[in-house]
Amino acid sequence: MTKDSAQDEKAKKRLKMERDLTIIMLFLVVGFVVSWTPYAMVSLYSSFIGDDLPPLAGTLPAMFAKSTLVWSAILYIFSNKQIRVKLTTGLFVEKKEQEEVSMSRDKTVMPVTNYTA
Repeated sequence: MTKDSAQDEKAKKRLKMERDLTIIMLFLVVGFVVSWTPYAMVSLYSSFIGDDLPPLAGTLPAMFAKSTLVWSAILYIFSNKQIRVKLTTGLFVEKKEQEEVSMSRDKTVMPVTNYTA
């Protein structure tokens, strides 16, 4: 029975991981479509209907479309537990350690050596 229960636990863990990855991929696809749809609409409009669009009307959808990279990075950060923990706790600890190191460097006296031949 122990072997069966261990296999059941592995199967449940794998199923949960696959479900989480499916949700992440779904969000990535939806984010991609939402980000690029305004640019596609403006491009189709300017190609087939008219070229009388102001420059801002062409620039904003292009900038929004390029934001796909930001959304995918943010989604990855929030979906990966290790990175999320590092961002929430590690940054503050590292900053404190860096301040302590810089304070200790100020107190140490480095010997001056003359390298002239």
